[in-house]
Formats: sequence, C-alpha cells, structure tokens
Amino acid sequence: MRGVPPKVGALSEDRPKIRGQNGKLLRAYSLIGWSVQCGAFVGDVRSFSTLCEHRKMQYRKFQNIEIKNIFNAYPKTVKDKLLFFREIIFQIADESNEIGKIEETLKWENPSYLTHSPKSGTTIRLSKVRAYDDKYAISVHCQTSLVSEFKEIYPELEYNGNRSIILNVSHELPLAKIRHFIFSALTYHYRKKHGIGI
Repeated sequence: MRGVPPKVGALSEDRPKIRGQNGKLLRAYSLIGWSVQCGAFVGDVRSFSTLCEHRKMQYRKFQNIEIKNIFNAYPKTVKDKLLFFREIIFQIADESNEIGKIEETLKWENPSYLTHSPKSGTTIRLSKVRAYDDKYAISVHCQTSLVSEFKEIYPELEYNGNRSIILNVSHELPLAKIRHFIFSALTYHYRKKHGIGI
C-alpha cells in the first residue's frame, strides 16, 4: 500500500476507513478521492463537490428511454439530486478495478444499478419517496447488512428499515456519507469475499 498523502481540508476525515483481513487500515475511496486499488490519492474531494454545486454537470446519456422518463417525472429538486447520485454511481465504478461494469435497469419501477463482470456489489435503487415531493431515497437489497452497518456508523441519517437512506431536498446533502454508501454497496460482495468491513 502506498504512503498516505497529506490531508486535504476538513473533508479528508469523512473518507471511509475499511479494515482488511490483515487488520490494516485501508483508506479506500474512489470518486476523485481514494483509489480502492492501492489507497492512492487521485484528487481533491472538495473540487468535485464545488464543481457539482456551481456548474451544470454533464450527465452521461441514457440508454433506456423508459428510465429517462422516470427521472423526468420526478419533481425537479428530486430529479436533480437523483441524477447526481446516478453520476456518482457510474464515476465510482469507473474509478475502481474491483467494481464490475454497471448495468442501468428498472427494478420495482425504480432506476437500479447492478454490477456485472465481476458481480462485486449489491443492487442500488434510486427513487422519490412516495407521498413526499421533497424526499428521495437510495436503497439496497433488504437482506444485505449494509443499512444496519450504516446505522451504527451514521445514526444521524434517516433510514427506512434495512433497505434505504432517506434524504430531504431542503437539507444539506451529506455527500461524503452518500459516496461511502454507494462505494460500500458497489463492493458489497467483493468485501464480504475478502473479509473487508465497512
């Protein structure tokens, strides 16, 4: 594992800390932060969050018009947040060799993201919370341990059972925690296989 670079602002403490079989601390983060392959720093996380806040992101094109229509049907504030999450999912996958190719599909009428070749993670679903125009959710399979583990690490977040993190468009986005959740979901089976925790 390469040497740990100097901290980059307050957000550096928000990066996930994962312990492998040998007990060594792995600072494993993908999205313009820590690279899962070797812990190498590849950019300043602040630059990405600033970019997203102040510029219109260039989201990748939809291959499925039905999925695009579902996003377009959401209230704009929810749509913008979920499109942002969608881009984070693809970017984290692009940054890591351990994460399989992402397939975008529909499950339970929600945009969903599966890993293939290898099947490194559990499916992520993005959705608006029914009956609320200001709430949205990022969900995983309820039979995984992911949400229960995150409840212990981040008890301040709002959850729905063992499947979802619930967010409100009027609240500040806990970006580092959501990136951690996405990374952990996309590597769920890989981490279980290799004895790596959250």
